[in-house]
Amino acid sequence: FASYYETVLAIPYYICLDHDWKCVVLAIRGTLTLESVFADINCVPTELSEMGEECGFDGKDLYGHKGMVDSAKWMLEDLKRHGKLDAILAEYKEYSLRVVGHSLGAGVASLISVFLRPRYPNLRCLAFSPPGCTLSEALADTVAEYTTSFIVDDDIIARMTIEGFEELRDSILEMICRIKIPKYEVGNQPKKFDFSTGSGLATSIEESLYNKNNVKASKFKEEVEDFWRYQEELKEENKSNYVKLCLPGSIVHLFRICSNRQSCGSSQHLNMSPGPAISISLDGGDSSDSMKSDTVYRYAPRWAQRSDFEKIEISSHMLLDHDPISVKVRIQEVARQLFGLDSFSGEKAVDVIEL
Repeated sequence: FASYYETVLAIPYYICLDHDWKCVVLAIRGTLTLESVFADINCVPTELSEMGEECGFDGKDLYGHKGMVDSAKWMLEDLKRHGKLDAILAEYKEYSLRVVGHSLGAGVASLISVFLRPRYPNLRCLAFSPPGCTLSEALADTVAEYTTSFIVDDDIIARMTIEGFEELRDSILEMICRIKIPKYEVGNQPKKFDFSTGSGLATSIEESLYNKNNVKASKFKEEVEDFWRYQEELKEENKSNYVKLCLPGSIVHLFRICSNRQSCGSSQHLNMSPGPAISISLDGGDSSDSMKSDTVYRYAPRWAQRSDFEKIEISSHMLLDHDPISVKVRIQEVARQLFGLDSFSGEKAVDVIEL
Protein backbone atom coordinates (compact mmCIF):
# COMPACT_ATOMS: atom_id res chain seq x y z
CA PHE A 1 0.00 0.00 0.00
CA ALA A 2 1.29 3.47 -0.87
CA SER A 3 -0.10 6.91 -0.08
CA TYR A 4 1.13 9.80 -2.20
CA TYR A 5 -1.23 12.38 -0.75
CA GLU A 6 0.62 15.39 0.61
CA THR A 7 -0.22 18.63 2.37
CA VAL A 8 1.54 20.54 5.15
CA LEU A 9 0.12 17.86 7.50
CA ALA A 10 -0.08 14.80 5.26
CA ILE A 11 3.15 13.00 4.37
CA PRO A 12 3.63 10.23 1.77
CA TYR A 13 4.31 6.70 3.08
CA TYR A 14 4.04 3.09 2.04
CA ILE A 15 3.64 -0.35 3.61
CA CYS A 16 5.58 -3.37 2.38
CA LEU A 17 6.68 -6.84 3.49
CA ASP A 18 10.30 -7.84 4.10
CA HIS A 19 10.16 -11.63 4.01
CA ASP A 20 13.86 -12.15 4.77
CA TRP A 21 13.54 -10.32 8.09
CA LYS A 22 9.88 -11.27 8.62
CA CYS A 23 8.84 -7.66 9.01
CA VAL A 24 5.96 -5.45 7.99
CA VAL A 25 7.66 -2.17 7.06
CA LEU A 26 6.03 1.24 7.35
CA ALA A 27 8.31 3.62 5.40
CA ILE A 28 7.90 7.41 5.51
CA ARG A 29 9.27 9.87 2.95
CA GLY A 30 11.45 12.82 3.93
CA THR A 31 11.55 16.44 2.83
CA LEU A 32 10.96 16.87 -0.91
CA THR A 33 8.33 19.56 -1.52
CA LEU A 34 7.44 23.02 -0.26
CA GLU A 35 4.73 21.48 1.93
CA SER A 36 7.27 19.29 3.70
CA VAL A 37 9.57 22.30 4.18
CA PHE A 38 6.74 24.07 6.03
CA ALA A 39 6.39 21.01 8.25
CA ASP A 40 10.14 21.08 8.91
CA ILE A 41 10.21 24.69 10.08
CA ASN A 42 7.18 24.34 12.39
CA CYS A 43 9.48 23.36 15.25
CA VAL A 44 7.57 24.62 18.30
CA PRO A 45 7.65 21.92 21.05
CA THR A 46 4.21 20.28 21.42
CA GLU A 47 3.18 18.22 24.44
CA LEU A 48 1.88 14.70 23.80
CA SER A 49 -0.55 14.36 26.72
CA GLU A 50 -3.60 14.40 24.42
CA MET A 51 -2.11 11.76 22.12
CA GLY A 52 -1.09 9.74 25.15
CA GLU A 53 -4.70 9.51 26.29
CA GLU A 54 -5.78 8.46 22.81
CA CYS A 55 -3.03 5.91 22.19
CA GLY A 56 -2.46 4.51 25.67
CA PHE A 57 0.77 6.05 26.98
CA ASP A 58 1.63 8.78 29.45
CA GLY A 59 2.44 11.84 27.36
CA LYS A 60 2.57 14.38 30.19
CA ASP A 61 5.72 16.53 29.97
CA LEU A 62 6.79 14.71 26.80
CA TYR A 63 7.25 16.92 23.75
CA GLY A 64 7.82 16.65 20.02
CA HIS A 65 8.50 18.91 17.05
CA LYS A 66 5.05 20.33 16.17
CA GLY A 67 5.29 19.84 12.41
CA MET A 68 6.29 16.21 12.88
CA VAL A 69 3.69 15.63 15.61
CA ASP A 70 0.96 16.95 13.31
CA SER A 71 2.12 14.71 10.44
CA ALA A 72 2.27 11.69 12.76
CA LYS A 73 -1.28 12.46 13.95
CA TRP A 74 -2.50 12.64 10.35
CA MET A 75 -0.80 9.35 9.52
CA LEU A 76 -2.32 7.62 12.54
CA GLU A 77 -5.79 8.71 11.43
CA ASP A 78 -5.09 7.62 7.85
CA LEU A 79 -3.92 4.18 9.01
CA LYS A 80 -7.14 3.83 11.01
CA ARG A 81 -9.20 4.98 8.03
CA HIS A 82 -8.03 2.36 5.53
CA GLY A 83 -7.06 -0.34 8.04
CA LYS A 84 -4.33 -1.78 5.82
CA LEU A 85 -1.66 -1.99 8.51
CA ASP A 86 -3.94 -3.84 10.95
CA ALA A 87 -5.07 -6.21 8.20
CA ILE A 88 -1.53 -7.04 7.10
CA LEU A 89 -0.27 -7.64 10.63
CA ALA A 90 -3.31 -9.82 11.33
CA GLU A 91 -2.50 -11.92 8.24
CA TYR A 92 1.24 -12.14 8.98
CA LYS A 93 1.03 -12.82 12.70
CA GLU A 94 4.64 -13.99 12.95
CA TYR A 95 5.96 -10.73 11.42
CA SER A 96 7.06 -7.75 13.51
CA LEU A 97 6.49 -4.10 12.67
CA ARG A 98 9.34 -1.86 11.54
CA VAL A 99 8.85 1.90 11.10
CA VAL A 100 11.51 3.66 9.04
CA GLY A 101 12.08 7.08 7.51
CA HIS A 102 14.69 9.57 6.37
CA SER A 103 15.08 13.21 7.45
CA LEU A 104 11.59 14.63 8.10
CA GLY A 105 10.31 11.08 7.58
CA ALA A 106 12.66 9.86 10.30
CA GLY A 107 11.27 12.39 12.76
CA VAL A 108 7.69 11.44 11.89
CA ALA A 109 8.66 7.75 12.13
CA SER A 110 9.94 8.23 15.68
CA LEU A 111 6.67 9.91 16.69
CA ILE A 112 4.24 7.55 14.95
CA SER A 113 6.19 4.76 16.67
CA VAL A 114 5.39 6.35 20.04
CA PHE A 115 1.69 6.38 19.06
CA LEU A 116 1.64 2.80 17.71
CA ARG A 117 3.80 0.94 20.20
CA PRO A 118 1.14 0.46 22.89
CA ARG A 119 -0.81 -1.46 20.22
CA TYR A 120 2.23 -3.19 18.67
CA PRO A 121 4.78 -3.86 21.44
CA ASN A 122 7.19 -5.60 19.03
CA LEU A 123 7.55 -2.38 16.99
CA ARG A 124 11.04 -1.12 16.20
CA CYS A 125 11.90 2.25 14.64
CA LEU A 126 14.92 2.99 12.44
CA ALA A 127 15.37 6.74 11.98
CA PHE A 128 17.85 7.63 9.22
CA SER A 129 19.31 11.14 9.48
CA PRO A 130 16.55 12.60 11.69
CA PRO A 131 16.52 16.34 12.46
CA GLY A 132 18.28 17.30 15.66
CA CYS A 133 15.11 18.92 17.04
CA THR A 134 12.71 15.95 17.00
CA LEU A 135 11.89 14.91 20.59
CA SER A 136 12.31 16.31 24.09
CA GLU A 137 15.14 14.75 26.08
CA ALA A 138 12.84 12.74 28.35
CA LEU A 139 10.95 11.29 25.37
CA ALA A 140 14.18 10.62 23.47
CA ASP A 141 15.39 8.59 26.46
CA THR A 142 12.09 6.73 26.69
CA VAL A 143 12.06 5.63 23.04
CA ALA A 144 15.72 4.49 23.10
CA GLU A 145 14.43 1.01 23.97
CA TYR A 146 12.99 0.58 20.47
CA THR A 147 14.28 3.50 18.34
CA THR A 148 17.71 3.82 16.73
CA SER A 149 18.91 6.89 14.83
CA PHE A 150 21.63 6.62 12.17
CA ILE A 151 23.77 9.70 11.48
CA VAL A 152 26.49 9.94 8.82
CA ASP A 153 29.52 12.01 9.83
CA ASP A 154 28.90 15.80 9.62
CA ASP A 155 25.21 15.66 8.62
CA ILE A 156 23.99 19.23 9.20
CA ILE A 157 20.30 18.31 9.61
CA ALA A 158 21.08 16.05 12.58
CA ARG A 159 22.69 19.10 14.23
CA MET A 160 19.89 21.55 13.45
CA THR A 161 18.91 22.67 16.93
CA ILE A 162 18.45 26.07 18.52
CA GLU A 163 21.59 25.43 20.52
CA GLY A 164 23.52 24.45 17.39
CA PHE A 165 22.55 27.61 15.51
CA GLU A 166 23.29 29.78 18.53
CA GLU A 167 26.75 28.25 18.85
CA LEU A 168 27.40 28.77 15.12
CA ARG A 169 26.19 32.38 15.33
CA ASP A 170 28.41 33.10 18.32
CA SER A 171 31.41 31.44 16.66
CA ILE A 172 30.99 33.60 13.56
CA LEU A 173 30.70 36.78 15.63
CA GLU A 174 33.76 35.82 17.67
CA MET A 175 35.73 35.11 14.49
CA ILE A 176 34.83 38.53 13.06
CA CYS A 177 36.03 40.18 16.28
CA ARG A 178 39.35 38.32 16.05
CA ILE A 179 40.18 39.27 12.44
CA LYS A 180 43.20 41.59 12.37
CA ILE A 181 43.58 42.03 8.61
CA PRO A 182 41.24 43.93 6.25
CA LYS A 183 38.16 41.84 5.50
CA TYR A 184 38.81 41.92 1.76
CA GLU A 185 42.12 40.13 2.31
CA VAL A 186 40.54 37.13 4.05
CA GLY A 187 39.58 35.52 0.74
CA ASN A 188 43.18 35.71 -0.46
CA GLN A 189 44.58 33.59 2.39
CA PRO A 190 44.25 30.24 0.52
CA LYS A 191 46.33 31.76 -2.32
CA LYS A 192 49.07 32.93 0.03
CA PHE A 193 49.36 29.78 2.15
CA ASP A 194 49.21 26.06 1.51
CA PHE A 195 46.19 24.91 3.53
CA SER A 196 46.98 21.26 2.78
CA THR A 197 49.81 21.42 5.32
CA GLY A 198 49.47 22.05 9.03
CA SER A 199 52.19 24.69 9.01
CA GLY A 200 50.55 26.63 6.19
CA LEU A 201 47.19 26.71 7.95
CA ALA A 202 48.80 27.64 11.29
CA THR A 203 50.72 30.52 9.68
CA SER A 204 47.54 31.82 8.01
CA ILE A 205 45.66 31.74 11.31
CA GLU A 206 48.49 33.51 13.12
CA GLU A 207 48.60 36.23 10.49
CA SER A 208 44.83 36.67 10.20
CA LEU A 209 43.44 36.28 13.72
CA TYR A 210 44.09 37.63 17.17
CA ASN A 211 44.44 35.11 19.95
CA LYS A 212 41.09 34.48 21.69
CA ASN A 213 42.46 35.96 24.91
CA ASN A 214 44.04 38.99 23.26
CA VAL A 215 41.38 40.44 20.96
CA LYS A 216 41.81 44.11 20.13
CA ALA A 217 39.14 46.38 21.62
CA SER A 218 36.68 47.83 19.11
CA LYS A 219 33.17 49.22 18.89
CA PHE A 220 32.03 46.05 17.14
CA LYS A 221 33.50 43.87 19.90
CA GLU A 222 31.64 45.89 22.55
CA GLU A 223 28.37 45.52 20.61
CA VAL A 224 28.87 41.78 20.26
CA GLU A 225 29.54 41.39 23.99
CA ASP A 226 26.41 43.42 24.77
CA PHE A 227 24.42 41.16 22.43
CA TRP A 228 25.75 38.04 24.16
CA ARG A 229 24.81 39.41 27.58
CA TYR A 230 21.32 40.21 26.32
CA GLN A 231 20.92 36.67 24.99
CA GLU A 232 21.96 35.21 28.33
CA GLU A 233 19.42 37.43 30.12
CA LEU A 234 16.67 36.23 27.76
CA LYS A 235 17.59 32.60 28.41
CA GLU A 236 17.48 33.17 32.16
CA GLU A 237 14.07 34.85 31.95
CA ASN A 238 12.56 32.05 29.83
CA LYS A 239 14.32 28.98 31.18
CA SER A 240 11.22 27.76 33.03
CA ASN A 241 9.32 27.55 29.71
CA TYR A 242 12.19 26.24 27.64
CA VAL A 243 11.95 22.74 26.15
CA LYS A 244 15.04 21.35 24.50
CA LEU A 245 14.44 19.13 21.47
CA CYS A 246 17.01 16.56 20.35
CA LEU A 247 17.66 13.41 18.31
CA PRO A 248 15.42 10.41 19.02
CA GLY A 249 16.49 7.17 20.70
CA SER A 250 19.87 5.48 20.63
CA ILE A 251 22.31 6.88 18.07
CA VAL A 252 24.68 5.12 15.67
CA HIS A 253 27.20 7.57 14.21
CA LEU A 254 29.12 6.64 11.05
CA PHE A 255 32.11 8.95 11.20
CA ARG A 256 34.70 9.49 8.49
CA ILE A 257 38.27 8.73 9.52
CA CYS A 258 40.17 9.98 6.45
CA SER A 259 39.61 10.78 2.80
CA ASN A 260 42.72 9.91 0.80
CA ARG A 261 44.40 6.64 -0.03
CA GLN A 262 47.85 7.68 1.16
CA SER A 263 46.70 8.28 4.74
CA CYS A 264 44.12 5.50 4.75
CA GLY A 265 46.41 2.78 3.49
CA SER A 266 45.06 -0.51 2.25
CA SER A 267 41.30 -1.02 2.37
CA GLN A 268 41.98 -4.43 3.91
CA HIS A 269 42.87 -2.84 7.26
CA LEU A 270 39.36 -2.53 8.66
CA ASN A 271 40.02 -2.43 12.42
CA MET A 272 40.83 1.04 13.67
CA SER A 273 40.26 2.70 17.04
CA PRO A 274 37.76 3.82 18.30
CA GLY A 275 35.78 1.36 16.19
CA PRO A 276 35.88 -0.80 13.09
CA ALA A 277 36.16 1.12 9.84
CA ILE A 278 35.41 0.31 6.23
CA SER A 279 36.48 1.68 2.86
CA ILE A 280 33.74 3.04 0.63
CA SER A 281 34.20 4.46 -2.85
CA LEU A 282 32.21 7.44 -4.06
CA ASP A 283 30.06 5.21 -6.26
CA GLY A 284 29.23 2.90 -3.39
CA GLY A 285 31.28 -0.05 -4.63
CA ASP A 286 32.95 -2.62 -2.40
CA SER A 287 36.52 -2.47 -1.15
CA SER A 288 37.92 -3.82 -4.41
CA ASP A 289 36.10 -1.06 -6.32
CA SER A 290 37.38 1.48 -3.81
CA MET A 291 40.96 0.56 -4.66
CA LYS A 292 40.33 1.71 -8.22
CA SER A 293 39.32 5.18 -7.07
CA ASP A 294 41.60 8.02 -6.01
CA THR A 295 39.15 9.00 -3.27
CA VAL A 296 38.43 6.59 -0.44
CA TYR A 297 36.20 7.31 2.52
CA ARG A 298 36.64 5.17 5.61
CA TYR A 299 33.74 5.07 8.04
CA ALA A 300 33.52 3.65 11.53
CA PRO A 301 30.20 3.04 13.29
CA ARG A 302 30.01 3.90 16.97
CA TRP A 303 27.40 4.43 19.64
CA ALA A 304 27.13 8.19 20.13
CA GLN A 305 25.65 10.59 22.67
CA ARG A 306 23.14 13.29 21.79
CA SER A 307 25.59 15.88 23.10
CA ASP A 308 27.94 14.91 20.23
CA PHE A 309 25.55 16.63 17.81
CA GLU A 310 24.92 19.93 19.57
CA LYS A 311 27.49 21.75 17.46
CA ILE A 312 27.13 22.29 13.70
CA GLU A 313 30.24 21.01 11.92
CA ILE A 314 31.08 23.09 8.86
CA SER A 315 32.57 20.83 6.19
CA SER A 316 32.48 20.29 2.43
CA HIS A 317 30.32 17.18 2.89
CA MET A 318 27.86 18.27 5.58
CA LEU A 319 25.02 18.31 3.01
CA LEU A 320 26.12 15.17 1.19
CA ASP A 321 26.15 13.33 4.51
CA HIS A 322 22.39 13.91 4.69
CA ASP A 323 21.62 12.83 1.12
CA PRO A 324 19.44 9.67 1.24
CA ILE A 325 21.43 7.85 -1.46
CA SER A 326 24.70 8.64 0.30
CA VAL A 327 23.27 7.48 3.65
CA LYS A 328 21.97 4.26 2.07
CA VAL A 329 25.32 3.43 0.48
CA ARG A 330 27.27 3.91 3.67
CA ILE A 331 24.89 1.92 5.87
CA GLN A 332 24.65 -0.91 3.33
CA GLU A 333 28.42 -1.15 3.10
CA VAL A 334 28.81 -1.17 6.88
CA ALA A 335 26.17 -3.88 7.20
CA ARG A 336 27.70 -6.02 4.46
CA GLN A 337 31.42 -5.66 5.19
CA LEU A 338 31.33 -5.68 8.98
CA PHE A 339 28.32 -7.88 9.70
CA GLY A 340 27.88 -9.92 6.52
CA LEU A 341 24.35 -8.60 5.95
CA ASP A 342 23.12 -8.24 2.37
CA SER A 343 20.28 -5.75 1.94
CA PHE A 344 18.99 -7.53 -1.14
CA SER A 345 19.71 -11.23 -0.71
CA GLY A 346 16.81 -12.36 -2.87
CA GLU A 347 14.78 -11.12 -5.79
CA LYS A 348 11.54 -11.24 -3.83
CA ALA A 349 12.82 -10.16 -0.47
CA VAL A 350 10.49 -7.14 -0.36
CA ASP A 351 6.88 -7.06 -1.56
CA VAL A 352 4.81 -3.90 -1.78
CA ILE A 353 1.24 -4.46 -0.61
CA GLU A 354 -1.18 -3.78 -3.43
CA LEU A 355 -4.38 -1.78 -2.96
